[in-house]
Amino acid sequence: MVERYAVVLAGKIKKWNPEDTASQDVLVFGFTIVLNLFITMLLLIAAGFVVGKPFTILVLGISFMIMRILTGGPHLTHAIACSLCSTLLMVFGTLLPTNNFLLIIYTVAAFYLFARYAPYYEKDQVIHSKSWEQKKKNLALSFLFIFSLLAIIFHFHFFLIGALLQGITIIPLSIKGIHRLNDVLKGGGKFEENDC
Repeated sequence: MVERYAVVLAGKIKKWNPEDTASQDVLVFGFTIVLNLFITMLLLIAAGFVVGKPFTILVLGISFMIMRILTGGPHLTHAIACSLCSTLLMVFGTLLPTNNFLLIIYTVAAFYLFARYAPYYEKDQVIHSKSWEQKKKNLALSFLFIFSLLAIIFHFHFFLIGALLQGITIIPLSIKGIHRLNDVLKGGGKFEENDC
């Protein structure tokens, strides 16, 4: 669905200004990202109001996105499935119990997951140099350290939980589960403008 609208928007822009725009594929990719981010943010806000925790879900989502950018992760073939799964994951994050002992457990678990499994990239994704990837991983671990301090000292644990949820997505079991979900949702990702 999102991909369909991205193809339409890219086609219209390409027809309007064919010489000064990027290729059709690049435009579709960019529009897919922007539309998916917009839909995900709307779903997160709506889910936040439904569960009575709009600020919490927003902070979880921001933390998750920061860590995802820095550490990678498996992707769903359908943008709308990605938005729905991300929203459900953030709702789950609001349900996790928190106390001082659990925050320490979450911190140790998150550090282990990122140290052990990050970064993760799908086979068709661009992988940068080892030094660049190490810098991103170090930045992710620095963010995690700050998130942990916020959680343990100030009891502002939402950033830590968002990071932990991202860490869980890069373990082999989660990756297999996401790939299986892609198999169930087969056929997504490529749409032509005349399909709309």
